[in-house]
Parts: sequence; C-alpha cells; structure tokens
Amino acid sequence: MLDNQRQEELREWIDSRWEGTLDEEHLRRLEELVCSDEEACQFYVDYLAMHGLLVLHHAHDRSCESERAILEAISRETAEGRATKGKPIPPVLGFLNDCFQGGISFLSKPNIFTILLAIGLPGVILLLLATTLLDQKVPVTPPSPIATIVRTRDCVGSLGSGPMQLSAGTTLVSGQRLTLQTGLVEIEFVGGVRSIIEAPAIFELQYNNGGFLQTGRLSATVPSRARGFTVETPLVTVVDLGTEFGICVMGDGTSETHVFGGKIELATKPMPESPAQVAKQLVAGEAVRVGVSVGQRRLFVEDIVASPDEFVQRIPDEAIRPGPLPRKATRLIAVVDRRGGESDERSPIGPYNGERDPLESDGAGLRPGVAYFSDRVYTVESVDPPLSGAEYVRTFNSDKKNTGCQYELTFNTERPHVFLMVLVDDHLGEEGRNQQAGVDRIVSSFAKPGEFVDTGCNIGINEGGRSRPRAMLLSAFGMLVPTKDASGAPIVYTLRALPVEESLHRGIFFSYMNYVIAVLPEAPTAVEPRGQSPKE
Repeated sequence: MLDNQRQEELREWIDSRWEGTLDEEHLRRLEELVCSDEEACQFYVDYLAMHGLLVLHHAHDRSCESERAILEAISRETAEGRATKGKPIPPVLGFLNDCFQGGISFLSKPNIFTILLAIGLPGVILLLLATTLLDQKVPVTPPSPIATIVRTRDCVGSLGSGPMQLSAGTTLVSGQRLTLQTGLVEIEFVGGVRSIIEAPAIFELQYNNGGFLQTGRLSATVPSRARGFTVETPLVTVVDLGTEFGICVMGDGTSETHVFGGKIELATKPMPESPAQVAKQLVAGEAVRVGVSVGQRRLFVEDIVASPDEFVQRIPDEAIRPGPLPRKATRLIAVVDRRGGESDERSPIGPYNGERDPLESDGAGLRPGVAYFSDRVYTVESVDPPLSGAEYVRTFNSDKKNTGCQYELTFNTERPHVFLMVLVDDHLGEEGRNQQAGVDRIVSSFAKPGEFVDTGCNIGINEGGRSRPRAMLLSAFGMLVPTKDASGAPIVYTLRALPVEESLHRGIFFSYMNYVIAVLPEAPTAVEPRGQSPKE
C-alpha cells in the first residue's frame, strides 16, 4: 500500500501533467515509477479514470502525447514481462492502453466529444460515488447464538469442520454442525428447550427452535413457551406440541421416535417410490419406527412400544466419578466372548453388532463411580465392602431383549478356583421372589438350580440417564468354580439370557432381564461357598 506521502507526490505529478507544467525530468520519473511499481501503476490508472473527461478535453493538446507515452511505456513493460516487486504488471494495462488510444482518436472529434461530455459527466460522477461507497468496509455483524452447551460428559467431538473442546458455556449458532464421537452433550436453545445428544451423533442447528439429526440419539424436554420445537431426520420431521420425547437415527437412516410425555406430530418425507406423506400424532407411551424396505426403496412405518430407558434424559453427576487407580497386575478373567447379542449405536461404546465383545472394566474393579454397562451411561453408586474391587464384565443393557444372547468366559488358570457371580436386579419378578429362578436359568449350562446362592452382598447403580434418576439395587449370586479341567485346559463358562417367553409359559413372570458378571479370587465373607465342578 502506497504511503500518504507517495500518493500526494503522484497526485502532484499527474495534476501537473494535466496542466502541462510537468517538466521532462519529472515526466520520466512518473513513467518509471508507474512501470516499476504495481501499486503506483494501479493508483495511476484509478486517477486516470477520475480525469477521463479531462483527457478527452485535452485530446487536441500536445500534452496528450505525453499521456500516450506513459501508457505506451506501460504496454511495453507488460509485453517484456518486467516484474514489479516480483510480479509482472497486469496484462490488462496493455489492453487499457489500446482502448485509450483508440478512444482518443474517435472521441477527439468535436461533435462526439460535446455529446458524450453532456451525457457522460453525470454518469462518471455517479460511478465514482458508487465505487467509493462499495469500497467502504461494511462491518460484519456476527450471527446471534441460538443455543448454548450447558453440560458435557466424556465427550469428544467437533463443531463445524475442525475438532474442538466441547465444554459448558460454548455458544452455538444457526448452521453449525455438532459431531460427537463419544460421550454426551446437553444444549439449551434460546427458547428454553433442553436437549441431550448421545454419541455417536451428528446434529446440525438450523434455527432458533430445532435442527437436523443426521445420526445418533437425541432427547428433548420442551417447555410450553417453546412449543413447536422441530427435529428433522433423513426420513421424518418431528414437531413438538409441548412434551418430552426422544429420537434415534441409525446409520441407514431408520429412525425411532418415542414420546415420554405430552404429544408430538410426525410426518414422513416423500421419496421417489413413496411420494405419499404419512402424518400422525403420538402421545405419551407411543413410538414409531420409520425406515426403508431393503430392495424396494419404499418407506415403512410401524408402531412400537415407547422405551424411555433407551434414551439419556439426564447427564449423570460427575461428582462420584472415580479417579485413576493402578491396574491390577494379574486379571482373573482371561477371555470374554459375546455371542448372539443386539446391534446398536450407544454411548460409551459407539456402534456395535451382536458379536462385539464388551468393553473392558476398570482395572481397579467395582467401586463407586465406575461405568456399569458397555452401552449405557449408568454408574456404580454403592458397593458392599466384600464386593469392592471385584472384576466385572460390562455387559450390554440392550441384550436384555434378546433371548439368544450369551457370554462365554474363561479365567486365569494360575488360580485353581474363582468366585463367579451374577449381579441381578432386586426388582426381578414380583417383589424379587423370582431372582433365584432367574439366576438358575442364566447359569443353567454349568450349575444346578440353587447352586448359585445369594451372597447377601449388594451394589447400587445410578440410572442417571433418566429424567427422574433412580437407584437400582442388585444382589450378588455366586459360586466357587474351577478355572481349568483335569487336563489343565481352561474351562469355558456360558452364561445365557433369560428366555422371557418360556418363563411366562411356566407361570413365572420375569421382566426384561439384564445382568452383570463379576469375579472375586475368593468367596466374600457373607456366604459359605460350595465348590462345584462344571457339568460334564
């Protein structure tokens, strides 16, 4: 950028040139400067435009000859490719020279000049005024925030194109894309809606009262003043009518919408093979699954049972999270193999299929604050002292609906025996009376009924994902088992799912059953274990 002194000097030289008072020495210096300095050249051309009419007026004067000389010099410099500050003079200046010389020859005719002077003068003035206004820098007002991150848990993700730390207080604007690889993020919209997004997820904020959920899970609590909160997915549009609801979008676009309270309106998006729109209202306790039929590319809409437990409606308190502890040198569990389970995408494990093995448990074992499942954000809240530090298998909560799921375990054979336990919910069955029957079914491949006994020890877990969190108490049933057979080979222990249908047929009621497997090196002091070899 030319400094003020150089600009003023150029103006004086150019004005003197117009007045015919510029001597040969300064004319030569003007020519050299314009030909050797790109910024001076641009300044000269701009100034030339401002004095365009004066150039025409003096077309008959000999002074125009000097003007032509400068422009010819510019053209020559361009043709020869001389550099100004390492850059060639823009070729457009040679074109300007040709235009200028041709125009002078034509426009210097008295009649033509007089007419164009009358017509062109106002146009030149307006053009210069418009150019001046456009060159002014208009201050850019940043977009107003439409939402704010109010809470996070174990989250790794990005906003827009680059990764960044997602933390409470981060403001979000319309058009911003939130990509979440792990963890949970709670955001509050300006209208008062609170929404929790569970990884893995991609959510784009589109307006003050909603957004687009490309994949992942989202739950929303909508106050009456924010009625109309809208969430779009690849296949449906959901409009809140004052409620609590959750939406899950799978990798293939299939979506589930669950209503926990109030009412929503749901409408499918048209597709080439399914142009007709399906619209319906859902109330508390209702849910709908929408997907595309394989091979037919047609939408299907089916009613399902609402499952509030499938959505995180509250981020658990981080105050009870454990600090890092040293890992045990030797683990009791050698191998865990999961078979026939459910497939899904849930935090903290992310996408998983029916054969995916569970996440490894914390090396320091059971204690308050550790994660409980592989596919839920539940945490251990309390542990009876005899169970403290027990190794455990973070089973999948989703497998409770799959009667074909099973877990196969082998143990470290450096120990002849370990105390194998199944931790089951005290609410199992009618007032817990069927806990023993449920445990017997789980361990039926290697233990007789009643051999897995209640240790009298319990742990509590916090189902912190609920809008109204509840604590669940689990009883530890266990038995001392050998780790290897007579040949020294590790024994494989198979723990099964509870077959709900068969249990109902026998007149014994069980709710959906999920459990956690735990292991101690010896039996806890609360029980007198009975060693039992696996069945042949």
